Amino acid sequence: MFPSPESRFSIYGSALVVFLITFQVSASPIRILFLGHESEHHNSNKYYPLLAQALGRDAIYFDYVTSVNRALDDATYLNQFDALLLYANHPSLSSTQWKNLLSFVRSGKGFVPVHCASWCFSNIPEYDQLVGGRFKSHQGTVFSPRIVARNHPAVLGVQKLEAWDETYFHHRHNPKNRTVLMVR
Repeated sequence: MFPSPESRFSIYGSALVVFLITFQVSASPIRILFLGHESEHHNSNKYYPLLAQALGRDAIYFDYVTSVNRALDDATYLNQFDALLLYANHPSLSSTQWKNLLSFVRSGKGFVPVHCASWCFSNIPEYDQLVGGRFKSHQGTVFSPRIVARNHPAVLGVQKLEAWDETYFHHRHNPKNRTVLMVR
């Protein structure tokens, strides 16, 4: 029997948890812009409330948008947030949107591309390097990731897990400034 979609999202959400553990937290709340989409495939409309409810009690607050234009056209709007979480299938970015995203990340803000985000924005080759690689293909299977960075604070105490998921294969990897915590 496979886990429910809510349980499966906990695997995707683990990327967010790792980010939050390593994010330099101040006394003020953390504000995250969640960029989803209007599709039931990779259903961000379903998962956004789960994250908002679970993390809101820890002063981690989400704003939710499904439009790339809304999220990335206005740098002033984007810079209100501590991080941008992307869980969606958006095919392209304008040059202004890319400039705003890159400036956001370079200023020290967080970018949390989850699952299908490695497929997004194929018109910007440099996006692959920001995410760490480009989606190539996937299959569904039960797998158990192996921790390769045992001493990293984000995985200390994490026990073996096994789950069914879409296992993503990537190419055009960026090996620079990356810490890989787990592998399939």
